[in-house]
Amino acid sequence: MSDDMDGFFDEVDEIERKNGEPLIIQPDGTRRAYTRSSSLGDYLTDNAFLEAWHMRNLAVALGRRRDLADLCAIEPYTTGFAEPDKPTKKASAARLDSYIERALDSVVISERADRGTVVHAVTEMDYEGYIPISVITEEAAFQECMAINDILRVESELFVVNDELQVAGTFDHLFHIAEFGLVIGDTKNGRNANNLGFACQFANYSRSSWYNPSTGERIPMNEYVKARYGIDGEVNQDFALLLSVKAAIDGGIGEVKISEVDIAWGYEACKLAAQVRDFRNSEAGKVLQTKRLKHVKGAAAKKLATKAICDRLAVTESVEMLKVIWRHYKPIWNDEMTAAYVARRDELEASL
Repeated sequence: MSDDMDGFFDEVDEIERKNGEPLIIQPDGTRRAYTRSSSLGDYLTDNAFLEAWHMRNLAVALGRRRDLADLCAIEPYTTGFAEPDKPTKKASAARLDSYIERALDSVVISERADRGTVVHAVTEMDYEGYIPISVITEEAAFQECMAINDILRVESELFVVNDELQVAGTFDHLFHIAEFGLVIGDTKNGRNANNLGFACQFANYSRSSWYNPSTGERIPMNEYVKARYGIDGEVNQDFALLLSVKAAIDGGIGEVKISEVDIAWGYEACKLAAQVRDFRNSEAGKVLQTKRLKHVKGAAAKKLATKAICDRLAVTESVEMLKVIWRHYKPIWNDEMTAAYVARRDELEASL
C-alpha cells in the first residue's frame, strides 16, 4: 500500500440502517436506503417452498407445545369483520410473533442456520479464536480446499455498494486465483440451491465498490485491492464460487464441494429484479380514487344506507327478522330506522 494511503482503510463507522436496509450516503450528502444484496433476488425468486416449510414446522411445533397453542388461541388478532381496534390488533400481533418464534425454536428450525453461522465464523480470514469440537473437520476441509487450489483469500466480510442498482451488502470472501483473477466466494451449508438468488447476490458483489460509511467514498473493487494489498487484477464477472460445506453430523465427515455460479447471467437477473423493485415502489403505480367519476361515500352513502334499510324493514315478514336486521346494523342505527322498525313491528303484531 502506498504511503499516501496510510490509515485510509482503518476501521470505519458501522453501517447505519433503517428497517434492516443500509442507508448509503449520496453525492449531495443525503442518505438513501439501498436494497440488501442478499434479498434483491427475492423480487424474482419463488419462495413458496420456504413459506410451506415454515408453516409445516409451525404446525408441528404448536401440535407439540399445547401451552403456546393455547396462548395463540386466546389472542384477539383477526383480519375478519370482527377485527379489533388498531392498538389492540398491533399488540396482539406482536405477542403472536413472539409465540411463533418460540414455537419454531422448539422444533430447532434454525439448527442448520446456526451451524452455518459457526462455520462462517471459523472460516473467516485470519480467524484465530476457539474452534468448537463439532466443526473441527469442517474447518479443516475448508482450509485444505484453499490450499490444494492455491486460493489466496484477499478479504472476508467486505461491505460494498452498487449505485447503479442501489444495492449494498457484505460478501463472505474475495479470492485471488492466478488463473481467474479476483473471484467472489461464498460459504453455504444449506441444502437448497437457490440458483437465481445466489446468482443475483454474487453478481451484484462482483460489480460493486468498497464503501466508507464514515465519508461515503467509493473505490472500485480492483482499485481497492491494489491500493490496500498491492494485488493487480480485475474482479471476475463471469462466475463466482460457492463453497458448500457439509456438516459432520452423526458420524459424517466435513466436506467442501465447490460450485460455479453464473454471474454474467446473474447480473441480467439483478437488473430485472431492480426493475421489479422500482415498479413496486413507484408512486405512479399507486391505486388512487378517481376524480373522473362520482363516488358513493360519506353523507351520500349514509343517506342511501338509511333508505335501503328502512325499505327492507317495511317489507320484513316477521318480528324476529326485524331484530336480526337491527342487530346486524346496530353500529349505524339511527332514529329514522327506529321509526321504520317500530311501524313495521306494530303492523305485524296487529295482523296476528
